[in-house]
Amino acid sequence: MTLYTAALSLHVMVAIAGTGLLGAIPIAASFARRTSMDPAPIASLIERLFRYTRASFAIMFLSGVVLDYTAGGAFHERGWFRSGFALLVVAGLSQFRAQAALRRVRAKEADAESALRSVERWGWAMCGAVTLIALLMEAKPF
Repeated sequence: MTLYTAALSLHVMVAIAGTGLLGAIPIAASFARRTSMDPAPIASLIERLFRYTRASFAIMFLSGVVLDYTAGGAFHERGWFRSGFALLVVAGLSQFRAQAALRRVRAKEADAESALRSVERWGWAMCGAVTLIALLMEAKPF
């Protein structure tokens, strides 16, 4: 097995098992917002999902760097690759904003419903960015 094949395998596995859990964040936030239960247990679950997906983003980034390196830098000059990197930054910023809203829920600094709505919206933004990355990586349109 070559380094390229190993990195590609890792990249795909983490994309499925790691960043695939991004959808659970806005779904859990929506559930917590729409029920009358205490949001603290759901917030704890969402925090764990954030840690897991944050690590997945890091592994995805590093395996992408290895893929580009083993391909002799062929990808980093392509527009789809650069757009994918920009979208990864968008996903990371969305995660940062969602985590900030979740901290407001945990600290009871804000209305739980509005803060959870922010977690939900930023969570869907993360999902959208990662979906666009996947489309770019598969289609390689430019």
